[in-house]
Amino acid sequence: MKRAVSMSKTKSKHQVVKSAARALDILELLVKFPSGLTLTDVADHLHIPFSSLHNLMSTLQERGYLTRDDGTSVYHLSSKLIQLAAAHHSQHDLVSIADPVMERVSRLTAETTSLAVRQDSAVVFIHKRAAQDFVQVVNPVGARVAAHATGLGKVMLADLDEIELDRLYPSEQLLRLTPATITTKRELKEALRRVREDGYAIDNAESHEGVWAVAAPLRNAKGRSVAALSVAAPLFRVKDTNRTDWREIVKDGAEEISRTLGFFA
Repeated sequence: MKRAVSMSKTKSKHQVVKSAARALDILELLVKFPSGLTLTDVADHLHIPFSSLHNLMSTLQERGYLTRDDGTSVYHLSSKLIQLAAAHHSQHDLVSIADPVMERVSRLTAETTSLAVRQDSAVVFIHKRAAQDFVQVVNPVGARVAAHATGLGKVMLADLDEIELDRLYPSEQLLRLTPATITTKRELKEALRRVREDGYAIDNAESHEGVWAVAAPLRNAKGRSVAALSVAAPLFRVKDTNRTDWREIVKDGAEEISRTLGFFA
């Protein structure tokens, strides 16, 4: 059994949450009625107390899952569910494209290879190839980490302009995860400038103590980074030659995937 450098907590089995189940019931009901339903119609179908139903539907409307016609008070599903489904399909395609390259990168480095996307100020791991050693870095699929503290996040943040960065980070102070984490927006902007010049980013124990990683962006046909590829290893196993070799392996792998996505520098 391999020992992990970092692991996420295992979640216990939860009971069904009534409000969450009711919200899903509302969405599933409206799928069956493309012309929409009023609040009273939904109450009649689902037998949910009117006051609770009003709060649930108001929340779904506020979050963009429902629209309401002010003239008729009829609720419809919005396009947000379609957008979510499209994003999921896109990620699935990305994983299938990236996996053969990730397998090769993991074999060449013998370390953990990860694929992640950015969601606002966090990176989310969507695929990985495990290291070959007993001791390895574990980045579970679905795990979220602050983007500014990771190489993966920095190569994707480097695509943003000043206005986008200021919107994403309205405060000058940034979350500290380890003693090495970048903790100010000014430092982050300087780090991103170097990332743009180098074409890769390093995580030198910034997200997890004792872990080193190098990452490069995956670009679509328009040249925008849609994801990032990284190799991560326990810091005690990273030699100077590894740093150089792994950087080139990751950059080459990311460029190969990007070409498949339609990007040609």
